[in-house]
Amino acid sequence: MIGKSSVTKKINYYDALIIMVVSAMVIASKIQYDVDSNYVSIDAVNLSDIFAMITFLLSAILTLLDLKGYDTELMAYGSIFLAGAFIGISHFDLLIMFALLLSLGIRVAKSPELGYFPVFISTAFAITLGFLVGYFFDVFQAPLFASTIIGKYPTVLLILLVAAIVFRAFSNAFDEVYEIEEKCEEQQTRIKELTYINNSLARFVPHQIWQPLIRDNTPASLFNKRAKLTIVFSDIIGFTQLSDNLSPDVLTEILNTYMNRMTIVAKRHDAVLDKFIGDGMMCFFGTHGHRSVEENAVACVEMALDMRREMRDLRRKWQSEGFEGLYVRIGINTGFCHVGNFGTDIRMSYTIIGKEVNLASRLESVAGQDEIVISQSTYDYVNSDYVCEKVGNVKLKGFEEPVTCWRVKEPVNTQAKAAQWVDHELPGFNLHLNFQDIKNYDYMAIRQYLNKAIERVDSAETVANLSIDK
Repeated sequence: MIGKSSVTKKINYYDALIIMVVSAMVIASKIQYDVDSNYVSIDAVNLSDIFAMITFLLSAILTLLDLKGYDTELMAYGSIFLAGAFIGISHFDLLIMFALLLSLGIRVAKSPELGYFPVFISTAFAITLGFLVGYFFDVFQAPLFASTIIGKYPTVLLILLVAAIVFRAFSNAFDEVYEIEEKCEEQQTRIKELTYINNSLARFVPHQIWQPLIRDNTPASLFNKRAKLTIVFSDIIGFTQLSDNLSPDVLTEILNTYMNRMTIVAKRHDAVLDKFIGDGMMCFFGTHGHRSVEENAVACVEMALDMRREMRDLRRKWQSEGFEGLYVRIGINTGFCHVGNFGTDIRMSYTIIGKEVNLASRLESVAGQDEIVISQSTYDYVNSDYVCEKVGNVKLKGFEEPVTCWRVKEPVNTQAKAAQWVDHELPGFNLHLNFQDIKNYDYMAIRQYLNKAIERVDSAETVANLSIDK
């Protein structure tokens, strides 16, 4: 394709001039000059002459377009191949040298690490060696052209000119290959950098926030709005007292395990994890518009129930390690908040502010062990999906009027939700079966453990009855 290009390197105009010279020599070979009669005649035109004329015309067009700033590299390569064609028709032996020169050029183009100087030396050496071998073995004895003007020695000049064309053409190809390789390496480096940035951002900024900023190219300072959100606060009851008696390594292990489990739960429900506050965490729902306010409230309560179940699993683990009395408490509220980037030019933080955020925090502070306390506004959205128990009107710090609170007990016992899990806890007894997570091949093992537990219960009950009888 011929067109203006600012990226692809152009064949310089003197390359086209070289091709024109080669073509002109072939055309001139048809001229017969008789010195005695001062008579000039032209031999009959054959196939090689047609190729020579076509090459000459293409070269002239090439020169004109190149001088006007067009990219004519494809035409230059075509002229080279045409030159090889009429060389082969005129003198088949010389076609071998032409093919070797092309092969050398291709090898050079595929090996940019060789550089220009070694390429020039190797090309010159190959041409010289070919000339010497051809001379001593009489390859060049038969003239290329039946002409009194052009004989065997200009044939060598013809080969040198073609060699110059090949060297120049593939040098340009070498430049482009090297440039493309550099750009590919730069792109690979850039991709690695962006991947590292994305992974780093995911650790510190919720993906619901940074992905739209990058995708839509939105300035961070403009990403602020007022929206109706559902906010959740949670922390560990008893952790502060326990932490005073723990070594830093053990404290870090317990806290990081808890945060990791809770983060997985939050991600599963597509919550925005705002921040960790000591042993507590703050999340919210509602900044992305694919769910309604009611759906966000229901999703938030469902997440809170999952967090409570995860905490029960962790509590069993910690009890086996000697750490007793660790429970989660959760507060949830729904209302309008300001959400966006707040801070200074030096540092900004994506978060939410408003009295509804404070209310969620206060609700968490009045929750008991493994309790989920919600506000009236949240209850209005979730009461058809979850069984709730009214706590009453509670006086909360920072609020003049008492706040109506509800305690979430369990999902409404529809057939589908009842079949999803079995969840029951008593002092010394904790049973949690989530049938969505259980694998088919684990049912036999679960049955064995349940039968073993029943045998232990029966045995303990017998001992207890004997003690009562005594």
